[in-house]
Amino acid sequence: MTGWILYIDRVKNSPHVNYSVRRMVESAQDNGVNLRVIHPDQLELVVGGPGAAVLVDGKPEALPDFVMPRLGSRTSPFGMAAIRHFEGLGVCCVNGSAGVAVAKDKMATMQVLAAAGIAVPRSLLLKFPADAELVERAIGFPAVVKLLSGSQGSGVLLAKEKKEFADIMGLVEGVRPGANLLAQQFVASSSGTDLRVMVVGRKAVAAARRSSSSSFKANLSQGEGGQVEAYPLDPALEELALRITRAVGLEVAGIDLLFGPEGFLVCEVNSSPGFRVIELSAGLDLPQILFDHIRQSLGPAHKTGAEHA
Repeated sequence: MTGWILYIDRVKNSPHVNYSVRRMVESAQDNGVNLRVIHPDQLELVVGGPGAAVLVDGKPEALPDFVMPRLGSRTSPFGMAAIRHFEGLGVCCVNGSAGVAVAKDKMATMQVLAAAGIAVPRSLLLKFPADAELVERAIGFPAVVKLLSGSQGSGVLLAKEKKEFADIMGLVEGVRPGANLLAQQFVASSSGTDLRVMVVGRKAVAAARRSSSSSFKANLSQGEGGQVEAYPLDPALEELALRITRAVGLEVAGIDLLFGPEGFLVCEVNSSPGFRVIELSAGLDLPQILFDHIRQSLGPAHKTGAEHA
């Protein structure tokens, strides 16, 4: 089985970014997979004429059996075009372009989930100049302010009152003029704590409770005061996770849930989730689970010898 990981290093020298890709590469040979990591800038996409093609570093390449986009919130228009291109050529994409497009946009994710009847924090898409009075009426303070596209807690701030909100808007306008922002209800019952659920195919494979002693955000490393522990997966939680992935359109996802006063609220859905938290807390081999899922998707021709037997 041959595969390509589409990957861009968003945070240099961060083990939390590189861990999952490194684990996939390390595990590939033992799982009978010829795996390459390819940056989108290496690709040229050809359509029309005698046939569609993919060039890597300017040279035609045989198509892989599968492509795994791990671009996340930094999926550029070119990256999205590449995923669609592979889909059009019949390559198995885990995940596909439609789900990646929804997951990379936090407002789109909230809209899709709310339309499916899944509980989410009350959210407001902000326009510059943002009106603190409107935020207070629609969301209330404290309010969480997020970049529409961001991951691993980056671009997420807490405005405890109107003045702090105005200060945050001034900072954003100075650093990233016209940035797309989302204001969300602050769920006090989940402050500093959330639940990461990992879904592969039609199964929620594990859950981990993440907590921080130093921030309202839970997704911090252990060195930053974060703690992780395995969390039991009951049928209700698994069904919720599968409803979320079906609504967003993902095969593989990391779902971040908040502990609301009346049940779980969806914080975010990640199309290229990190493995580290789940592997360390649940003791799972995520690459093997993913490779097995891809083999099942591809069919009998790609089963291992043991599976054929």
